[in-house]
Amino acid sequence: FWGIDDFGLYEITTPVFTTQPANSTIAAGTVGTFTVVVASPTALTYQWQHAGTNISNGGHYSGVNTATLTVSNADPNDAGSYRCKATNASGPTTSNPANLTVVAVPTVTTQPNSMVVSDGYPAGFSGLGFGGLPLTYEWRLGTTPVGSGTSYNLPSAHAANAGNYTLVIMNSYGSVTS
Repeated sequence: FWGIDDFGLYEITTPVFTTQPANSTIAAGTVGTFTVVVASPTALTYQWQHAGTNISNGGHYSGVNTATLTVSNADPNDAGSYRCKATNASGPTTSNPANLTVVAVPTVTTQPNSMVVSDGYPAGFSGLGFGGLPLTYEWRLGTTPVGSGTSYNLPSAHAANAGNYTLVIMNSYGSVTS
């Protein structure tokens, strides 16, 4: 296996990463992958590392000894730096690190409460969520959007306002309904 540089033709003996792993951002509970392409004049073995430590198949990981590492059902503990060590008969070469960011899909942390009010009196709902930022809040009466934010207030409730109010909390990785 040969390469060329400013000094001329030379023999490549250790593995050369022609494609480095790329940074990735995924939602919690989904799948992330890292892939490398390696040029080598002899057979290769692979070993993926997380935060500088060799990882093994099982749990969230598969493909730890291949060119493609898969992180399944990712959680925040899976976030961090990943790199691949490729080894051939001439020795090892390690890829550049790539970062995995695991963003939380929204959850409802404070549910809105049901209420009964007399005609003409104020009514209000509030709720909170947790998840990867930014979060967006949308209040619905049935399936119709009626407001936004962490609270929804009716200064003077009437029979036409009666129904099931829900809070939909969204981010770029998903949504949840109270």
